[in-house]
Amino acid sequence: METSYAERLKQRTGKKFRRAVGIRQRTFRQICRQTRGYLEQERRDHPLKRRGKKSEKLSIED
Repeated sequence: METSYAERLKQRTGKKFRRAVGIRQRTFRQICRQTRGYLEQERRDHPLKRRGKKSEKLSIED
């Protein structure tokens, strides 16, 4: 079974992680938490936003 790039990054420590990603693991986790919180809040505030958005083009049947 292949491991995803994200899984391999989680296994890296210290300098190897920073070299691959460009920021410290601690900072990366903080960004992930903030992003996750923002997305959850957006989904609560706008639950139907962009769902079932109509296409600008006509379908074949038209």
